[in-house]
Amino acid sequence: MFRNRILTKIRAMGRGRRGNNYWGYFSSLGSHKPVASARARAKLGRSWPAAYPFEPADGEEKAMPVVVSFVGQKGGVGKSTLARAFAAVATRGKLKVKLADLDVNQQTAVRWARTRAARGSAYPVEAEAFNTIGDVLASVHGFDLIIVDTPGHASPATLDIARSSQVVILPTGASTDDLYPTVLLLYELEQMGIPKERLAVALCRLLELREEHAARKYVETAGYEALLGSIPERAGYRSAHNLGQSITETNEQSLNRRARTLMESLLEKVMNQLKASKTFQKQQGDGSIA
Repeated sequence: MFRNRILTKIRAMGRGRRGNNYWGYFSSLGSHKPVASARARAKLGRSWPAAYPFEPADGEEKAMPVVVSFVGQKGGVGKSTLARAFAAVATRGKLKVKLADLDVNQQTAVRWARTRAARGSAYPVEAEAFNTIGDVLASVHGFDLIIVDTPGHASPATLDIARSSQVVILPTGASTDDLYPTVLLLYELEQMGIPKERLAVALCRLLELREEHAARKYVETAGYEALLGSIPERAGYRSAHNLGQSITETNEQSLNRRARTLMESLLEKVMNQLKASKTFQKQQGDGSIA
């Protein structure tokens, strides 16, 4: 639950206005009491998604949590890296987060969460391994945000995961060996009925800035969105993971800033999708054509 003075920041971000202090607001949420006034609830509407939850009124059923999934055609491109980072950011923001690891063989996210807890993190992340997205959705009660980390390959289950998600992120490297299968998967998901607006690419494991420019142009020329920011290939990120930290929690502030830029872009993507969904629901309720 968010304090009232945070609502303006969140709503502004949903309209695409990024304040310089937004990250500080989000990161410092834990120091504020969870209060939401009746006026704020009325303005945002009862259909406001549970990613930014309010206590339901008497007799009102709480909304389902928001699902953000990280998928791809191959491994080693940043799915687990970004899933863990987003989970850490949301947990710091006092959201109730479940990090669902669908790679039951490797369980990268689960092992990382155990290391994080064992090292006494003030913001432990709840992670669990699941066989299917159906198993995940059957255990979402009480959570605000479900983050799904998928295996290092696409499969028929990828479509089920995408259909169950408000936002689907496809991390990729900068080489055509990574970009081509990423764009191919985007096209296949779109052809199978996943709205293009739900999909976005995150650029990871880059070695230099010109790689980012070229990769972003490749994705956008194909007609898809690339999130702002990128994650470079740095030893500092690997060291953070070894300690149960995320890429926003390294010992190097320059690396943290790079990661935070991408996380803010992802947050904005989620907000925009939630606002679009709310508008769609309102149009349906009014009998107008969406």
